[in-house]
Amino acid sequence: MALPIEVVHRLASLLSPGAYLYVETPSTDGLDARAFRRRYWGGYHFPRHFVLFNEATLRRLFRDAGLEAIEVTYLASPAFWIQCFHHALFDRGWFTAARFFTIRNPALLAAATAMDLITMLMGRPTSNIRIIGRKPR
Repeated sequence: MALPIEVVHRLASLLSPGAYLYVETPSTDGLDARAFRRRYWGGYHFPRHFVLFNEATLRRLFRDAGLEAIEVTYLASPAFWIQCFHHALFDRGWFTAARFFTIRNPALLAAATAMDLITMLMGRPTSNIRIIGRKPR
């Protein structure tokens, strides 16, 4: 398995000068990540995410690969909130309640989306981050 720095270095080497690289990944800076990080955070998508990032580590990753980080945006991630509560309830044996916490539940999806949108309006990070890097000319 390649390390993230190896992957980003390789991608950067394939870019033409002035070209862009977009990366979207879970961020450990979000409120749900901090509240549920010990065990239940919805951003733990093993084996999809072996390495977790925040804004500082993503900026460093891009810089070390020779890319300019030109934009960082936090995005709504309602599924993470829902998964956090689902995992916590399920682990405590509250199986009936845990089944209610699914992204197919429109009321929960709306509430979790609203939570992230309010977080974003307050200028705070969410648990989903997109960074755009540009290869220098």
